[in-house]
Amino acid sequence: MNPNEPIKKSSESQPHTPSLLFPPEHSTAFYTFLSILLKMKQELGLEAMLEYMEKYLRTIDSHNPNIANVVGKALNSIPVEVIFNELSKHEKTN
Repeated sequence: MNPNEPIKKSSESQPHTPSLLFPPEHSTAFYTFLSILLKMKQELGLEAMLEYMEKYLRTIDSHNPNIANVVGKALNSIPVEVIFNELSKHEKTN
């Protein structure tokens, strides 16, 4: 490894997969958050995981209402069923 070469982001080394809400450049953050939710579900139960998720969203909403507004508009324009089925479609192609 040459110390003078710029460090590549992990998303640069991975193929780009089109997605509605999860661009590759944010995959580490999404994976981390989803892993936290899964571990919480496994150790504390589904109800605790859902409560944490809702509190987390409310906290983000209160600190940055613009995010809540933009994401709300996006979710209103894309049916949740399409979002849900996107992963199944992706899994079938791999």
